[in-house]
Amino acid sequence: NNRFPMNDQNIRLAAQYALDRDTYFQAFLNGLGEKNTSPWAKTHWAYNPINNDAFSYDLDKAREYLTAAGYTDGKNADGEQLTINIGFPKGYPEWKQGSEMFQAAMGELGVDVKVEELEVTTWVDRIVKTDDYDMSWDYHFQRALDPAYTLSYAFFYPPGPQNIGRYEDPEMTDLIESGGTTLDQDGRKPYYDQFQERWNDFGYGIIVGEFPLYHAVSKDVEG
Repeated sequence: NNRFPMNDQNIRLAAQYALDRDTYFQAFLNGLGEKNTSPWAKTHWAYNPINNDAFSYDLDKAREYLTAAGYTDGKNADGEQLTINIGFPKGYPEWKQGSEMFQAAMGELGVDVKVEELEVTTWVDRIVKTDDYDMSWDYHFQRALDPAYTLSYAFFYPPGPQNIGRYEDPEMTDLIESGGTTLDQDGRKPYYDQFQERWNDFGYGIIVGEFPLYHAVSKDVEG
């Protein structure tokens, strides 16, 4: 978020609409999961229903946002090509497939998306220690039970030491801190509702969806 092209809100929102989340889960994860643009599952008390219809796959809307950013058929008024790179670590075929699907969709809009598969250590170094990337993938397993915990990591909390999204928004920081320091659940809910509204408005990161984690134990485990 701190460099071109993803520092442009319109380009970020174009990317949101150009990612076919439903196809991602059905085609690449065997239907194990579903589209969800919130950090929390639809059954979670912090979930904001605005996400029910947010960011449906829509290349026409994506094109509108690219036009607002000054790009027609992938080029600006000076004829410069809009290029976005997306990197991911080896060992996750669904991320490769998702990247190529996104590449094809943006290609229909004239945007050049470069897909790069990296060794895990190289990928970690790049997204944590450098700004040399536009987009990437990751899973967020940081205990979604309490929303304060969910938002305490580098995906969402801008002052964090590893703010991999590289975004700065004092209002978002205030919402996260207010939600995490208010004790009453009914009092916390408005902060998380506002967080999701602002997150979707500015598109600081693409939340693809939710999927279950399965655990198996021996039947003789008790207590």
